[in-house]
Amino acid sequence: MNKHHLKRYGAAILASTIMCGSFSISSFANEKNGHWAEATLKQWEADGLIKKDSSGSFHTDDFITRAEFITLTNQALGLTKASDAITQYNDVEPNAWYYHEIAKALAAGYINGTANNKINPLGQITNEQAYSILVRIAKAEGSVDLNLVADQQNISDWARKSIEQAIVSGYVLGNEGKINPTSLLSRAQTITLLDRYKNEDRIFAFPGVYSVKSARNVTVLVDGVTLKDMTISGNLILGPEAKSVKTLNTTIKGTTLRKDKDEIFENLSLTDGIYEGIAQGYSGPVRLQVTIRGGKITDVKVLSQSETPAYWSTVQPILKKIIEKGSADGIDGISGATVSSNAIFNAIADALSQAKGKTKTAGESKAAQETNNEEENNSGYTPTEPKKNDYTGTPLPDGKYVGHATGYGGTITVSVTVKNGVIHNIDVTSHNESSGYYENALAILKKVVEKNSTNVDTISGATVTSKGLLSAIENALSKVKPKEKAEYADGIWYGQGRGHYQFDHIDFNKWKTATEAMVEVKNGKITAVKLVYHGDDAIFERKEGYALIGEHIIKHNSTEKLAEIFAKQDRTNPIYDSITSATNSARGYVAAIEDALNRSAKFKNDKIEQEIRSITLNQHNLNTVHYNETLDLSSLSLHVKYLNGTSVDVPFEKIGDYGITCNLPMRSVPEPIIANNYKEPRNIKLNFHHEKSTCKHHSEIYVSRKNVYKEIAKIVVEETNGTQHEIPVDHNFRYTVKLGDRLFSNATKVTVFDKNNMPLEIEGFQPEPGKNPGIRITLKPLPEPKDSDPVRHAYRFRDYVILFESNIKFDKTKISSFELNTAELKTQYYVGDILNLNALELTATDVNDTKETIRFKDFSAYGFKANPAHGTALTASGSAVVTVSHETLQIPEKSFTIDVSERSAVQYQFELMTPDGRQNPIITITEDEDSYEYELPKKYLDQKIDIYVYAKTSDGDEFFFEPEVSMFNDSDDPNKKYMSVSFEHNDDYKEFTSRVLIIEITFK
Repeated sequence: MNKHHLKRYGAAILASTIMCGSFSISSFANEKNGHWAEATLKQWEADGLIKKDSSGSFHTDDFITRAEFITLTNQALGLTKASDAITQYNDVEPNAWYYHEIAKALAAGYINGTANNKINPLGQITNEQAYSILVRIAKAEGSVDLNLVADQQNISDWARKSIEQAIVSGYVLGNEGKINPTSLLSRAQTITLLDRYKNEDRIFAFPGVYSVKSARNVTVLVDGVTLKDMTISGNLILGPEAKSVKTLNTTIKGTTLRKDKDEIFENLSLTDGIYEGIAQGYSGPVRLQVTIRGGKITDVKVLSQSETPAYWSTVQPILKKIIEKGSADGIDGISGATVSSNAIFNAIADALSQAKGKTKTAGESKAAQETNNEEENNSGYTPTEPKKNDYTGTPLPDGKYVGHATGYGGTITVSVTVKNGVIHNIDVTSHNESSGYYENALAILKKVVEKNSTNVDTISGATVTSKGLLSAIENALSKVKPKEKAEYADGIWYGQGRGHYQFDHIDFNKWKTATEAMVEVKNGKITAVKLVYHGDDAIFERKEGYALIGEHIIKHNSTEKLAEIFAKQDRTNPIYDSITSATNSARGYVAAIEDALNRSAKFKNDKIEQEIRSITLNQHNLNTVHYNETLDLSSLSLHVKYLNGTSVDVPFEKIGDYGITCNLPMRSVPEPIIANNYKEPRNIKLNFHHEKSTCKHHSEIYVSRKNVYKEIAKIVVEETNGTQHEIPVDHNFRYTVKLGDRLFSNATKVTVFDKNNMPLEIEGFQPEPGKNPGIRITLKPLPEPKDSDPVRHAYRFRDYVILFESNIKFDKTKISSFELNTAELKTQYYVGDILNLNALELTATDVNDTKETIRFKDFSAYGFKANPAHGTALTASGSAVVTVSHETLQIPEKSFTIDVSERSAVQYQFELMTPDGRQNPIITITEDEDSYEYELPKKYLDQKIDIYVYAKTSDGDEFFFEPEVSMFNDSDDPNKKYMSVSFEHNDDYKEFTSRVLIIEITFK
C-alpha cells in the first residue's frame, strides 16, 4: 500500500471500526450428537472404574449421592486403607454397600461428618461440596478474586476458601462466568472432575495468573489468563473467548490448539474406516458412504437418494468441497436447495457419529433424525407428555375420534376408532417423524389396543415418537365427551402431583414425596394458588414461573392452555421462559393444582365431606426389588394428614381401616413385562387411594434382574525365587503383602481361587506402578446372561491389585547410583532467562537395591546439588550442560543439556478464508511492517472474508489471536477494499499491546 493511501484513509479506518463493529470470525465445529462426557466415560469403563447397569446405562445425568461420589473417588485414587472412625457415625450401617468406601475416605482424610455424627451418605452432593473435597485431596493452596465469579454470592461462606483454591488449581469448569455452587452434581460431572484431577488436566475459566507447576493438558476458556512457571507436557487448548494467553517461564511440550467449547468438552477423534450415513431429504432418505483416512473425510459416495433431479444436481458441488477440505465444517449449503443441502450435512454427521464411536449403525444419531421440511422445520420439539390413561373402567361411545400431539418432528395426528366401548383401531394420518424411529414406534399402537389404555411402556430407541403417539391418542379420546366447564366449590383445597420424580426419593438426607398445591375458591372463582410442598430437587423449583402459572390459572379459572405452553407450542408466553429446564417439575405443580380443583368440583357435585388432605408414603428402604423375589409391602406405612390439622401414621396392614386401598397386595412376585425376558428393568406402580376424598398417592418401585457376585476366596502369587504369597480376598480389590526384611523379586505365576477352592480364568497380570512394587491381575469376565436368565453372574471386581511392602527402607546415606528424570523439565531458554529446575526429579538406588524418587525441592536434604544452580541467569547463547552430583558420596554424577538462544523477532501470519472454504496463501509480516497488499478473484468482491491471526517465533512457539476486523471500500476504485485488522502485539515475548495492520485487497 502506498503511503498516501495510509494517510488518506487513516480517519476512515477509525470511523469504520466504530460504525461496523467487529468483523465476523469463522465459528468452530459444533457437532454434538452424543453425550458431552462420552469420551471420558468410555475411558473410565475401559479402565474398570465404572460399569453400566443391567439396562446398559451409566445413568450419566442422574444426580449423585455422597456415597457414590466417595466410591468413585476411592476407585480413581486406588484407596484401600480403612478407618475405624466409621463406627462413630450413626447413619452408616455396617451392612450398607458404601460402609467400607466411607471408611476409606475417612482414612484418607478427605471427608468428615457433621456435628451430630452423621455422614449423610445418601444425600446428594453439590458443586461446592465436591470442590471442597477435591482441594482437600489435592492439598491445594492459593487464592483468587471471587468477584470474577458471576454467581459468587451463591457460594456458601464455609466453601469460599475451597472454591478459591479449586479455581487456582484449575479444577473449576466455569460457564459464562458462573460455577453454580449449589447445583447438584451429576454422575458425568463427577467423573470428568475426577478425571481432570487424576490425569493432571487443568482448566482455567477466569482471568488471572496461574502457576500449577506441572500439568498434562491445560485448557483456557477466557481472555486475560497468564500461565507462569509451568511445564505443560501435553497441549495448550484455547477456547473461542481466549483471544490470547500470556506465558511466563512456561514450557509447552505439545501443541497450542484452538477449539470450540463443544470440541473441548467432547474431544472425540475420528476413527479411520468406511461408514454409512442416513438423513431425511425432501423426497426421502439420502444415504451416503463416507470414507475416513487419517482422521479426515477422503471420499463420499452417494448410495441412494430420491431428490428432485434439478435440486440434487445443484447440491452436488457440496460433496466435492467436503472431500477437498476433509471436513463439512464451514461449508455453506446451496441457496434454493436448503433441504437437500441439509440432508447431505446430516448424513455426513450421522456417519461421523459412528467414526467417533457415539453410535454404532447408520441412522442412530440425532442428525439422522432431523426432519427437513422447508415450510415448517419442527425438529427439536419437546414431545407432549402422555398422561397414561386407563380406559377400561368406563365404556367409550363408539365412533372415530381425531387427536393431535407433539412428537420429535412436530405434530402427530391420529384417528382412533372405538367399537363396543373399547379402542378398536388406531391410524396415524399425518406426522413429521424420522422414518426408522417412526416405524419402530408404531408397535406401541398394538399395545394400546390390547390394553385399552395408554398406560403402556414406550418403545426403546423411539421414546420421543412413542410419547407423541400416546398423547395424540389421549387427545383424541378427550373429545369423546364434550368437556363441561367445571364448577368449583368455595373453600381451601389441596392436591398432589408428580413432576420430575415419579417416585419418592431422598434429597440431601430429606425424604421427598409428591408436590402439593393449595387452591382457594371464592364465589366459584379461583382466587389464589400456592405451592405448599415441592417434591422435586430444589434446583428445579421455579418460583417466578410458578407465580406466572398461578396468575394464568386465576385469569382463566382453569389450567387450560398450560399443556400447550409446556410443550413449547406457545413460545411467546412468558411462562415458557420462566420454567426452562424445569418443565417436568412445573407439570407436577400443575398436576397438584388440577388434583385440588378436581376435589373442589367433586364436592360441588356430591356434597360429600372430604376428611383427608393428603396421603404420603413414609421413608422406606424398598428401593430395588428383583425379579422372582417376593415384594413385601408389610414394612411400609402411610402418613395421612386431615383437613382439621391432625395426622396419623398408618401401617400397611391397617390402611383398609382408614378407607385407603392399594393397587398391590401385601406380598407379590414381580414379573417382567415380556414373559421370561429379565434383561429389561421396569417400574411397578404403587398407588394408594382414598375414594371418599379422592385423595391419592402415586409412587413407583424399581424392579430389575439380580446381580449375583461370584466371590473370590484367595489369590496366590509366586515370585521368581519360588516364594508363594496367599492373599485372602474380601470385598476390596487392592491388598498389601508385608514382606518384612526382604524385597519383592517379581511375579512369575498368579492363581485366583473361588470359595470352592477352584481356580478361575484370568486374562493376565502386569506390574503395577507405585512406590511399592505390585501387580495388577485381570480376571476373564463371566459370560453375559441370556435374556431368559433371571440373574446375572459377575465378579465384584475384574481387576485386583497386590502391593508388596518391605521393611527395608531407603537409606540416603548409602546411595549407590541415581538416574535423572527430565521429562517435565524446561530445556529451551532465551538469553536473559532464569534457569528453572523445579520440575527435575531423580531416582536414587541404595546398596540394598531400594529405590526412592526425589524431587528437586528435596535435593539438598538428600545431599544432591546442581551446577549451574537453580535461579542462575543465562547470559550466553548456545548449549549449556547442567550437572547433578552428590555432595559427599562418591557416586557417578549425571548431566543433561539445555539450549539457550537469542530472542528472535516475532513473525505474524494471517490466513484469509473465503466463503467456499478456499484457504488462500498465508500472509507473513515482521514486527516493523504495518501494511500488506493482497489479490483475490473478483467473485469474492461482495462476500464475507474471514481472517485468522497468529504470531510465530523461530523456535516454533505460537500465539493465537482473535482480531477485530473492519472492511471499507476504496472511493476511487470499486474493485479495491481495505481491511483494518486490530490485534494484540507481542513485544519481545513479554508484553502484549494493541496493533493495527492494513491489508489492501484487489479483486481481479
